[in-house]
Amino acid sequence: MITTINDNIYLRPDVSNLAAYLYLLKNKYELHYQRIVKTVRLLAPFFKEFHLRPSAHNENFIELEWVENGEDIPYKAHRLSDGTLRFICLATAFLQPEEKQPETIFVDEP
Repeated sequence: MITTINDNIYLRPDVSNLAAYLYLLKNKYELHYQRIVKTVRLLAPFFKEFHLRPSAHNENFIELEWVENGEDIPYKAHRLSDGTLRFICLATAFLQPEEKQPETIFVDEP
């Protein structure tokens, strides 16, 4: 999941900008970001933190990475199960700042 780092005005319906959006939340909405991280830990106790940083090759891009408890090596998003990744997307959608939430959120077969 590589996306442009400035694609973060809202969480896209297909969550293709998840990394950029979480990066924004981490830097501008710390309380909401921490709620998302804590909620993910409830489902995935091995999860420590998202590892959000601009790409070393091009700072205009960002990729979703995460760190496991007791480790310092960031893993790519594809190392998470599909269910865990879906849960992260749903947690982000439901726990994002109120002013950034859409009027309606439809969830199709989570």
